[in-house]
Amino acid sequence: MADVRFSVLSPLFWTAIWMMVNAANCQIWSYDDEDEWQNECSYPECDDNSQPITEDFGESFLPDDGERDQGFSESSSGFGLDKNSWDYQILHKTIFAEARGEPELGQQAVAWVIKNRADQNQAYWGGNTIAGVCLQPFQFECWNSDRSYLIDEAIRSDPEAFNAIDVWLPEVYLNPDPTDGADHYNNPDKEGYPPWTSNVNPVIKIGNHQFYKSK
Repeated sequence: MADVRFSVLSPLFWTAIWMMVNAANCQIWSYDDEDEWQNECSYPECDDNSQPITEDFGESFLPDDGERDQGFSESSSGFGLDKNSWDYQILHKTIFAEARGEPELGQQAVAWVIKNRADQNQAYWGGNTIAGVCLQPFQFECWNSDRSYLIDEAIRSDPEAFNAIDVWLPEVYLNPDPTDGADHYNNPDKEGYPPWTSNVNPVIKIGNHQFYKSK
């Protein structure tokens, strides 16, 4: 009987020991007295706010006061862009190719259309990454297979315009969205109003581009 009892209790005994050891190691992200985030968690049951967050564009950072309770996502907070990232390089070329003749605010608006599409994470728009949205077939004409080679040619012929975008682009998503959530744009003077414009609402016109938001 004693052996039976031991065999039954043995798993419970070792489970209790395991829980006490891991409890001692469990730590939580918290503010210290100097308002600095401290990494205090290595326990599997800690929630999402307990772990450091690595942003897709190469910048690692932790949630601020307003994000501790709700977690962090690109769509809920501004973020900076890493110039060395694939997303940045593709975004930079896209804005240059699509809007280099537009005013700076108009170029920034194009950048926001791309981010707004990525935030919506639709497969037909290229998913939830900046580069994926830019390169999605038949969405941005400059990347069509018969035209994409023209981007580098244009950069070589007009490096000043390309470099000017590089000045403000890293911080474009740290500023308010000038399009109020637009996910489409076109140049009505060149294209008129194609059939897809019946499914969107006009938001604002900046330079030659009319910006729209899906209904």
